[in-house]
Amino acid sequence: MAVRNRALAWLQSSAAVLAVACTLIWQPVAVSRAEETIPAPVPGPSASAQSATPSGSAVPDDPPAPGESAAPGPTQATEQTGPAGTPVVAESVESSGSVFASGSGSFVVKNGFLTYYRASGAQTGALGYPLSGEIPTANGGVCQVFQGGTLWWSPHTDVVLTRNGMHSEYQRLGSESGQLGYPTGDERATHGGYVQIFQGGTLWYRNGVIYLTKSGFDNYVRGQGLDWGQLGFPVTDEGAARDGGAWQRFENGLLMWHRFTDVAKVSNGFGQYFAGQGHEWGQLGYPVGDERATRDGGRVQDFQNGVLFWSAGSDVHKTMNGFRSAYGQRGWEWSWLGYPASEEYWNGVGVVQDFQGGTMYYDRVGLTVTPGTRALEWGYTQLGKPYAMGATGPNAYDCSGFTQAAFGAVGVSIPRTSYSQPTAGISVPYESLEPGDLVFSYGYGHVAIYAGDGKVINALSYGTPLSITPLYGGFSGAVRVVR
Repeated sequence: MAVRNRALAWLQSSAAVLAVACTLIWQPVAVSRAEETIPAPVPGPSASAQSATPSGSAVPDDPPAPGESAAPGPTQATEQTGPAGTPVVAESVESSGSVFASGSGSFVVKNGFLTYYRASGAQTGALGYPLSGEIPTANGGVCQVFQGGTLWWSPHTDVVLTRNGMHSEYQRLGSESGQLGYPTGDERATHGGYVQIFQGGTLWYRNGVIYLTKSGFDNYVRGQGLDWGQLGFPVTDEGAARDGGAWQRFENGLLMWHRFTDVAKVSNGFGQYFAGQGHEWGQLGYPVGDERATRDGGRVQDFQNGVLFWSAGSDVHKTMNGFRSAYGQRGWEWSWLGYPASEEYWNGVGVVQDFQGGTMYYDRVGLTVTPGTRALEWGYTQLGKPYAMGATGPNAYDCSGFTQAAFGAVGVSIPRTSYSQPTAGISVPYESLEPGDLVFSYGYGHVAIYAGDGKVINALSYGTPLSITPLYGGFSGAVRVVR
């Protein structure tokens, strides 16, 4: 009974002392964020526990809240022997908890805390002996300090343990009264480190360093999956960005947020280009969506002022302003233009941008492509129409009738026959062919429009509809229409 009286007397001590005890009674050895080491997890004693803490303790199924009644404790005092022969006394306290005594004093452990404590091995487990009773905390919660960590409960969270470096950082950030609020899950191993979730964010520990994810970034990371998400571990804390935005870097990418763009990830591949452009301070501005897959294994990502493209054959390039609009109107990378093959550049007359399938030009008149690439673009709309000698469309074509109609469709007049069409442009050697060039074969008896990759679009012969084929009949010459 003397033990019980001592416990009850302690519980009646001043509220001011209790209010700070959870953060002050249990003090781990002071270490820097870069030096602290968390012990490796060991198996817990309870096979029925929902989840194991890194220390090996386990949370039982649906633990009662500290304010609820748990299973009654022992009906009479019992004496055990703790580590190094330390006497440990457990006795019933109002049928709701047990008193555990050590050299640090006698303290009641009850209700949900007692259930957790027993599942963790009680005084012989990772928590060790209690160093306090239950202590009121913010927003109707309670905590209790043990040698191996602190247990927390609130009306909106279950019983959760904080310990070691996680507890120290939690305390530095204001504990339950700070931005993190109450912990919602025990610390657990992931990605070669440890992670613990709180109401207001997540703490990440690895290699002696702790980082915090919060707000929209934390929601994004949780949506990706803390354990299996593509981002990996954070490698910085959140930082301020242009115009009130924010950024945070992870192993496998950069998260960015702005009030007009929401949270988006820039992967490491696009990230190097984005950094070279000056991040959000550069021409592209903020990302407005995550990177996504596109044609032939390529990647694309939208930004406020442009679009980034990557393919195995073109590396990373952006399209902006009028080029972006014209490119989009033609079907982006799915069109005959393919992927961007260069940045915008000045050619002495106007601004141009090269694509896999042709070149776009921007001058004082406006944005155009070469006459040949525009004729090629129109030619794709005629695929499948039949061959007919002397036909110039619109229902059938012969070879030169098709090429004449294609250039006519974009406002360029060229001669009628394959023998006269070489006069329509400047001569081009085979190794310099570009999509849209007129290509001649069979000694200038056949003409086609070059489509790239050694192929042409042409009206070849009877029985063969207008189609894309290899160049037949050998290379006789080529011209580029430039007017």
